[in-house]
Parts: sequence; structure tokens; C-alpha cells
Amino acid sequence: MGKLRLVIEKMAGRQILARAPQGGSYFAHLLVNMSGSRRKTREPKEETVTLGPAVREGEHVFGVAHIFASFNDTFIHVTDLSGRETLVRITGGMKVKADRDESSPYAAMLAAQDVSQRCKELGITALHIKLRATGGNKTKTPGPGAQSALRALARSGMRIGRIEDVTPIPTDSTRRKGGRRGRRLSARVEQILPAVQLLFTQIRTSPPLLNAGNSLTLSAKAPSLQNFPAKSQKKKIKATTKPLPSA
Repeated sequence: MGKLRLVIEKMAGRQILARAPQGGSYFAHLLVNMSGSRRKTREPKEETVTLGPAVREGEHVFGVAHIFASFNDTFIHVTDLSGRETLVRITGGMKVKADRDESSPYAAMLAAQDVSQRCKELGITALHIKLRATGGNKTKTPGPGAQSALRALARSGMRIGRIEDVTPIPTDSTRRKGGRRGRRLSARVEQILPAVQLLFTQIRTSPPLLNAGNSLTLSAKAPSLQNFPAKSQKKKIKATTKPLPSA
């Protein structure tokens, strides 16, 4: 056996070291450790890694949170002050499974909590907010996740600096979708809509149940008192004719 061999076998708590020198038999030299003691291995010390700049006590490190809240999703994108370096970016769709819940306030809250945790790991303690909606020739109103995301960032311990609305407002734009006559509803909705409008007009113009003399005026649609069962009337009468307790 031309090479040095080292065989380690653990049997009943013993270490048997078999070493064969060059030119000798394999089990010529046996070193038996009868005590069964194991060598102590030094555990590597965990070094705490701190990211971000060195900050004095009481100082804050600012980042910029770009919140894009549409009616389909909510984006929370944190960058440095220049806006060139992305620190963390999480969307509402990353936190929920259903497509319809991507723009919900709950998904925005979960995304904001993850963003806040990552910012603290990177040493970011305060955020400027830049909030925007879809804009352009579409809606200028932020989606339902905007307010929820902002609240979650503030409640998770992040200091909030300036809040700015950066929704793109066009000075002139391309033609908005929908056509000249606007968006048409389905045939079923068009059939129901006139009936609903007529119902609301009847409610507005219908006479009140109580007139100036506080007497009940019965109309054709108003319920009649004769339709009530006699038992309920007797119970009401008995309840009203009970004597008052003496002082």
C-alpha cells in the first residue's frame, strides 16, 4: 500500500485509528483510544454584520418609498435619496394568492411590513413618501392600498418625512379608451337601471307615514294594523297598562 491510510471506526464509543505506513501491513499499527473521549471542536463565533452607514445616536438615515397604488396592485419600492439604488421592492401580489386581492388594503399592509423589516436590516430608519396613482389619461385617484401601506409603514416604527403626490398629470395626452359614446354597460344592467331610477324617484316623492298631526296616514303600500295578530296587540296593551312601581 503505497499511500498513507487512515480509517476511523466508531464502535461502542471507541475510536480505532488504523494507520498503515509505507511497506507495512494494513493493521500493523493500531492505536486504540479506550477512554472514548472526543476532541473539543471550537465553534465559530457568529459575527454581527451591520449594514448601512455609521450613524450617531439620534440621527436618522432616510430613504425614499415610492408607493404606486392602482386598482390592480400596490407596489412599495424603497430606494436611496438619489432614486438610483433599489433597496427593497415588494408588491401586494407577492403576499396573497388570489388575483382579486392584490390591490386590497390587507395585501398592502403585509407588503409594507416586509419593506419596513428589510429597511431596518439595512439601517434605514426614516422614509420620504412619494405616492402615485395610475395617472396619464386614466384615473388620478390612488387605489385602496395606498392609505393602508402608509399606515403600516408608520406603525412598524419607520419615521415618515415628506409625503408627496407624484401622480403623472398630462398636459396633453393620447385619446382615452372607451370611444366617443363612452363605456357601455351590459344588456342586463341597461334593463335594470331604468327600474332602479324609477324606484328612487318614487321614494323621494312618496308622502311620509306621519303627517303634521302625528297621526298615521295609511297609503296603498303601507302595512295595515289590521293584519297584525291579536295576540301581539294584547301583549302590547298589557305591557303598557302595568302599574308604575311605588317610590
